Amino acid sequence: MATTETLETEIWGRPVTFDYSEHWVGYSLFLLRIVMGWTLFQGGVTKLVTYLDANPENNWTAAGFLMNAVPEGNPLMGFWGSMAGNPLIDQLNMWGLTLTGLALILGAFGAGRILGLDAYLEDLEVVQSNPWLRYLLG
Repeated sequence: MATTETLETEIWGRPVTFDYSEHWVGYSLFLLRIVMGWTLFQGGVTKLVTYLDANPENNWTAAGFLMNAVPEGNPLMGFWGSMAGNPLIDQLNMWGLTLTGLALILGAFGAGRILGLDAYLEDLEVVQSNPWLRYLLG
């Protein structure tokens, strides 16, 4: 039987109380990680495939977004515009989306605890010499 908890909080100055099931919260977070992971992974892989198909006409670039998404008068407009068309920025975007999506998907299936990644990271010298890093690992 699922455990039901009661949450009492305040939203916009009004007290709110509601019951929730820990069982379904876990499933919801699992599903959210899978959906968001797949969305990012698919976006990154699609960009990588179009970039790596050796046809320069198909190459994806972040230039259109960097040049047109920043509103006029923004003090960083020149900074974002200077990155437009830079191949390094395009590669960072493609690989960042792909690897972030993959990490979310693997993390949803317990890569940290089940596959032993957390144990490996906790044994690293940098984590041993900086105990506060253990809080990041859970």
